[in-house]
Amino acid sequence: MPFETLLFAWKKNLKRLKTLVVTEAELWFNVFDSAQKVGAKTMLINARISVRSYPKYQRFSFFYALLFKRIDLILAQSKDDKKRLLNLGAKKVVDFLNIKRFSKPVITSFYPKNPSALNVILASTHEGEEELGLKAFLEFKKTFKNARLIVVPRHPERFKSVQNLLQDALKTTPFSLECFSSKGFVECDILLVDSLGELNNFYAIADVVILGGSFVKMGGHNPLEPAFFNTRLITGEYLFNQVALFELVKPYKIVQKEDLLDALLDYENLGVVRFLENGHDLNELLAFIKE
Repeated sequence: MPFETLLFAWKKNLKRLKTLVVTEAELWFNVFDSAQKVGAKTMLINARISVRSYPKYQRFSFFYALLFKRIDLILAQSKDDKKRLLNLGAKKVVDFLNIKRFSKPVITSFYPKNPSALNVILASTHEGEEELGLKAFLEFKKTFKNARLIVVPRHPERFKSVQNLLQDALKTTPFSLECFSSKGFVECDILLVDSLGELNNFYAIADVVILGGSFVKMGGHNPLEPAFFNTRLITGEYLFNQVALFELVKPYKIVQKEDLLDALLDYENLGVVRFLENGHDLNELLAFIKE
């Protein structure tokens, strides 16, 4: 709720408020303060304070100590998040883990899985990662000739530049490149998924997922979706925004840029990534809210 100063617009409805539930790092003082003043229970769920942002919170610890006095219960994403929240002045904090694990990925289209093809998904990539992934894949394909690379950039504004990069890189190779937006899901060596909302559809047919945002300093991306589809998972070393989510799945392979090819070549020994049992379920979350 970024427009906290507009609280007056809905304050007249606050008297009916019984419970206020806010997610993650939406720490708006006036929202919690107003809810507490009308006797509503206040909760912060899926709470997180990343390693990178923690020093910034510490600079204003006096403010957050006042804010946390207005929050009755906090469900933290991880033990480390719980520790940081307590250090900032939070009182009742439960290590509940990330509630995203309760959300099942939605498949909007079902694509056929060619049993003779080896699908490598280069997922949620950022600048520099397509070139890295393609270089490793071209070497990988010398050994696994049935391999196909499916590239899914994170941001749509990069679709065209990624297409140009792939076209230039493949000029001197015999490999074919197609764009999903013009051809759909077709047989080719490299498929660029230049359409939104398709990532889960391709996770469903993946043999190996290389998860982007982690080979450059972006902090990684959500590993729960590929884990839902029981694929093999490779990620880079920069996971600082997703540590809590990676604690929910195993096994996966963390590699540095220069080791990506070796991890791919050893993909059969990586193991299929799955959810870990964690002792919490959705009913427990609802019980916390209803208390």
